[in-house]
Parts: sequence; structure tokens; C-alpha cells
Amino acid sequence: MPLFIFVSTFELFNNYLAVIIPLATTIIPFTLLLTRNYLIAIPDEVLEAARIDGCNSFGVLIRVFLPLAKPITAVLIVWAFLQSWNEFFLPLLFLPDPNLGTVTTIPLYFTSTYGSDQPKIFAALVLISLPIVVAYLALQKFFEKGLSAGAIK
Repeated sequence: MPLFIFVSTFELFNNYLAVIIPLATTIIPFTLLLTRNYLIAIPDEVLEAARIDGCNSFGVLIRVFLPLAKPITAVLIVWAFLQSWNEFFLPLLFLPDPNLGTVTTIPLYFTSTYGSDQPKIFAALVLISLPIVVAYLALQKFFEKGLSAGAIK
């Protein structure tokens, strides 16, 4: 209800911002928390060794933090993409114009009151899931490192 009041107050119906703003407000805090906890776990000895080797703060960021942050970055990219890609309710509610619909609402066009065209629905579902599979396969190495980063000391 508060989300509906927000969208109607700012007149965001049939506007992509009605979907982007709520998604961003749910995705960003979790990603910040996850990234912070991951980066805090990096031992201080690694940073001290980089400073002893002559790196300034920017060098430590570029040469130490960013390479060590690849696994968590891959996890966050896959997670944020999944969260936004799989959103069904917000586009259905806030984008009633068929020209502004998202890809997740496409299977609705193949249903009616008296029946549904199941082959077209399943074809649309396969096409919807392809980008998720491609994103996971492209980032699989980093994703698995990020999931198992704290498992072994």
C-alpha cells in the first residue's frame, strides 16, 4: 500500500521509475551490507604488505582490493540481476500500458479467461530464463569463489 501511494503521489504510473526506485531501494542496502562484510574480512596484513611494498592508498585500492573483490562483485551482479529480472508484480501493477511492459509479463499475453496457449507460455519462459543462464555461466568461476570465500580458513 505505501508503495502504491508513493507511485500515485509522484504520478509515476506508466513510467519505468515506478519499478526502478522500489527495486533500487531493496537491492542497494543488501549489496552494501554484503560487500562491506566481505571486504572487512580481508586481513590487515595484506594491506600492510602492500604499503610496505610502496603502494599508496590508490595503489592498494587498484592492486589489492579490486582483485580481491572480484568474487563478491560477481555474486552481487548475478544477485542484483536476478532480483530485478525476476520482478513480476511491480511491472504488472505500475506499468499497465502494454508498450511499457517488461519481459516477465509477456506470458500474461498468452492467457485469457477461457484458456491459455501453453506452448507459447513455455517458449516465453525459456526465453526469459536465457539471460539468467548466460549471466551465471559467464560469472560462474567468480560466483563459486564468492560463495565459498568464508568456508575455509
